[in-house]
Amino acid sequence: MTFESKQEVVDAIKQFHFMHSFNFDVVKNKSDKYVIMCNQYGNGCYWRARVSFSKIHKSWELKKINGIHTCTTFVISQDHVRLDSRIIAHNIVHLVKTNPGIEIKTLIADMLQQFGCTISYKKVWTAKQNALEMTFGS
Repeated sequence: MTFESKQEVVDAIKQFHFMHSFNFDVVKNKSDKYVIMCNQYGNGCYWRARVSFSKIHKSWELKKINGIHTCTTFVISQDHVRLDSRIIAHNIVHLVKTNPGIEIKTLIADMLQQFGCTISYKKVWTAKQNALEMTFGS
């Protein structure tokens, strides 16, 4: 897999983990390398991933994945630690574009349906502001 930017890689990893109810720890976060592992690493789950910038292709590439998550998933009812307002903004930008006045509680309900958990008002409000800026500028 290739990505145009490091932020795109990080967002994709976060979204994958959120959607599958896994969590991870960042092992290495350098300007040209990003390494993560399951937060249950060593307790039965040995999933790791390494992404780095390719100077040849001038893109970020998923270089290596060790195994699959074998840890037990957990049920999320409140905010996932890796679900930040930027990721939420990317998921609601189409709603904000068609209806800039959409209520926060409507967006929270949409996130509950989409991700299966309740997200805090503050986080969704910040995401809406980001989505408005992405759509209409600052």
